[in-house]
Amino acid sequence: YPSEFLMQKITEENQIPVHLHVSMSLQYVAGLKGNALVEFFHVNIAEVENEELRHLMWSSVLFYKTPSVEVMACVLLSTKAIYFLLDDSFIHADEHQSDFWNKENSDCDTSSFHLSCCFVLKLNDLQSVNVGLFDQYFRITGPSADHIVTCLTRDSYNTHTFIQQLMAVLSLLARTPSPEPVDKDFYSEFGSKNTGKMENYELIHSSRVKFIYPNEEEIGDLAFLVAE
Repeated sequence: YPSEFLMQKITEENQIPVHLHVSMSLQYVAGLKGNALVEFFHVNIAEVENEELRHLMWSSVLFYKTPSVEVMACVLLSTKAIYFLLDDSFIHADEHQSDFWNKENSDCDTSSFHLSCCFVLKLNDLQSVNVGLFDQYFRITGPSADHIVTCLTRDSYNTHTFIQQLMAVLSLLARTPSPEPVDKDFYSEFGSKNTGKMENYELIHSSRVKFIYPNEEEIGDLAFLVAE
């Protein structure tokens, strides 16, 4: 670590979508490549020495406590946590947010040009992942309302790729097996749960994190009704 393949992969992932606008500090991050990007992660973001960067994605995000403010973020997935490197303008956008950001789950340094604020959700605190309609977004949920973040990827490929990378990392952190049948190797079916009029499909990963997907058949029915 880091392998040549990983450095090439994260360099390719470190591309800001053309429809998104970011601050100068995040533009600096987007300009990093290969080993420079890995080094930046370990010097400025990583919380422990033995953690490894596995995936990078650029996306708009919404925090549960500030639902009216959509902010640009560089989302970094490591073997220990999910990091949201945020546009510094977000921190000063609304006085209402000041209480939210004076929390232990964020690391803000307004004096730094390169790193203004990084929101951290440790993988051990991750409880569930909700994938939105047509894979246009996903929501990750931790132990409290302060730890609920929605990534508005507006791109099914980016959503799918992040979820697959997250599952792979979680497999390294598999917790004590639940009393459920153990003959299902990667994840086990949890069943279905009614949410309004739509039944969601739920899977329990081996790490005990719940992944919730919309029911594809019902989505197809809705699409047909809209077309009519």
